[in-house]
Amino acid sequence: MYEDGGSVYVEFTDARGCAYTVARDGRMRIEPEQLDDPRCLYIGARHVTDDGAEFLDPDSELARGILAALLDWFDREFAPEAQAMLRSRVSVIGLTEREVEALRLLSFVRGLESRLCAKRAASN
Repeated sequence: MYEDGGSVYVEFTDARGCAYTVARDGRMRIEPEQLDDPRCLYIGARHVTDDGAEFLDPDSELARGILAALLDWFDREFAPEAQAMLRSRVSVIGLTEREVEALRLLSFVRGLESRLCAKRAASN
């Protein structure tokens, strides 16, 4: 996690052997016009401001594939009861390191499911 308010990244390889680096924008929002800015995802870099970082349209085929890969991992690693508990959490207090990792990955899922990010993609 970066010290900019909470930006995180994940690197993984899908079932076909394609490698991905995906970053979630977690920069601190201070200015009033920034408060409604969604926590969207970027592909190709570890941080959204790094060279090569490209906005990831949540409605794109690539985003759907990344979402499927993340959810597949989540389903394999956690029983349904644990998944429900993690999906309801807003804090990492009391979680194991593995559960914190899963919670961070869920933030990527939320970014991909965000209609605000899809709206931003449509306006570009």
